[in-house]
Amino acid sequence: CALRQLENEYGNLIQRNDDNDYSFNIRFFNLSNNSKDIFGISTGTSGLFNLLNMYEKNIKTFKGQGKEYPVIILLDNDSGAGRIKSIIKNKLNLNKSINPKKCYNFIDNLYIMFANEIKDNAIEDLFDKKTFKIKVDGKLFNSAKNMDIKKEYSKYVFAKKVIEAKQNEINFNGFKPVFDKIISIILENKLKRNHGYDK
Repeated sequence: CALRQLENEYGNLIQRNDDNDYSFNIRFFNLSNNSKDIFGISTGTSGLFNLLNMYEKNIKTFKGQGKEYPVIILLDNDSGAGRIKSIIKNKLNLNKSINPKKCYNFIDNLYIMFANEIKDNAIEDLFDKKTFKIKVDGKLFNSAKNMDIKKEYSKYVFAKKVIEAKQNEINFNGFKPVFDKIISIILENKLKRNHGYDK
């Protein structure tokens, strides 16, 4: 939804076709039950931890060209990201703390970036206050797990009945830093391939 509304500014990530449909130059991985079984990963921090280990182990077996495009892991900058931050720091031998404003090349074409630069914030916090005040069936949004279901609605309802349903009315400017980082990662990975080096 965000890319569609910002298409004029990010034409290298999305284009509108002649039939008024959209063509994306980036792909989003949907974690289905099948992919969970095939890759042996789960949701949450533990799933990402396993994914990082599996990617590093298996990518070494491929000796062909490949790696033309970057694989990007997008993380919330909340308490759940603490373990992943430690893994990044140890893997890259960093002396300083992880900076959520930066993108990290974990290995080969695998990159890690943060959706939000503000501590203890998730990707949904990129929306403005006006969006959070939109009511659904008289209820207000609450991202917490222990919400009052009589007065509040969940992230799933927020995504479907607010963001998707009202995307033409919503301000997505808060997502620009995310797309800017994605573009910078694509350019860095292309530069690496053109010069034949890896970090």
